[in-house]
Amino acid sequence: MFKNIFNIIKWIIRIILLGILVLLVYNNSQSVELNMLGIYKPTLPLIMFILIALLLGLIIGLLINFKQNLKLKSEIKSLHSQLKTTLK
Repeated sequence: MFKNIFNIIKWIIRIILLGILVLLVYNNSQSVELNMLGIYKPTLPLIMFILIALLLGLIIGLLINFKQNLKLKSEIKSLHSQLKTTLK
């Protein structure tokens, strides 16, 4: 019973987030120029720059999290081996 309620709540949140994204795209569709140290000046819609920054932040966050996960997994393995040796 609770599982169905949580699924309904998830879908409602997804629809709300999609609506917010559509409004964001609609309100930020004007073209802007980004000056990259005077070397390169791309002209794209503002939403594209926002999405690129979001994706870069997501990728960097995932890479940092991946490194920490590897460290934690190796620590778990060493603790399991220590536990096995103490239980013998």
